[in-house]
Amino acid sequence: MPGPLLSDLDGTIADTGPAIVESLHVTCAAFEIPVPEDLSFVFGPPLHWVLEQLGFSDENMADAIAVFETAHTERIDLVAPMPGADVVLRELASSGVKIGVATIKPEPIAKIVLDVLGLSETVHVLSARADDMDPRTKTDLVREAFDTLGGDDPLYVGDHEGDENAARALGIPFRWYPATPWDEIRRAVLAGSASRA
Repeated sequence: MPGPLLSDLDGTIADTGPAIVESLHVTCAAFEIPVPEDLSFVFGPPLHWVLEQLGFSDENMADAIAVFETAHTERIDLVAPMPGADVVLRELASSGVKIGVATIKPEPIAKIVLDVLGLSETVHVLSARADDMDPRTKTDLVREAFDTLGGDDPLYVGDHEGDENAARALGIPFRWYPATPWDEIRRAVLAGSASRA
């Protein structure tokens, strides 16, 4: 059996961008912190790092995280699957491929995202941080997911430099999304590692 398939969540399986941006606006407004026009830097890094870049301090960080997480949960209906992700993940899971998701998102919110997408049943392992201050890196989380799933032909899919770095550190073949669409990811997983060179 080919696999496992390991994947990032935000920006790879789930389009959480609108919910994240709106939640950051709510958070900044609550603390009277201006929001820059360019928020491209907010996708990928941990929330506390993003908030630091926006001007939050250690003194108000815990409160800001709480405001953000509440706002994000309230806007969870804005989350949608990335094109093809939901279809391919269901097909692979039904074919017997083990699927692991590794995300720096806190586990409770990551579970809600997967529930909203209807993908919870397709994911065999969710390796996420306990909360935003959890020190585990993306490499740690991918390692945990892979160690749990096992398998001889792993493939890791992500949309951020941190994803590629984690795959490289662990010696796992990597595909960039969306440069590699989900249809191609399906073919790569089912073909096994021999086709991934």
